[in-house]
Amino acid sequence: MAATAVVLCVLSARNADKIDLWMRGAPPLSSRSMSSATAHDLAIAMKSYETEFGVFPVSGNASLVRSLSAANPGMARSLFPPERLNRRGEWLDPRNRPYIYERLKTGAYRLYSMGPNGIDDGGKGDDTVLTN
Repeated sequence: MAATAVVLCVLSARNADKIDLWMRGAPPLSSRSMSSATAHDLAIAMKSYETEFGVFPVSGNASLVRSLSAANPGMARSLFPPERLNRRGEWLDPRNRPYIYERLKTGAYRLYSMGPNGIDDGGKGDDTVLTN
């Protein structure tokens, strides 16, 4: 909750004219594989990035981590602690597998985790999907 307050203060200082619209449009995320606080912080970080740059980060897990880390280092430290990153800089799910992230042609994004079967079903089957 404290991280959310810090982000909102930074956002309001940098984007005062957009903050009301941003708050009403923040995408809800939920997940069976990450805490609701992490999902909430990710939704805020993604919306903040989109507000500042006009698009979501380019596809690829490591690219997502680099982009969000550069845009907001403080939040990135809580979202992507070193123990949740692999050697390639990819964010790992609770099963220690990299999340799969892609920016869609529609302007939205898809973020999901391979389910218990360990197979990338493209966000279907038993995959756990987080999307906007």
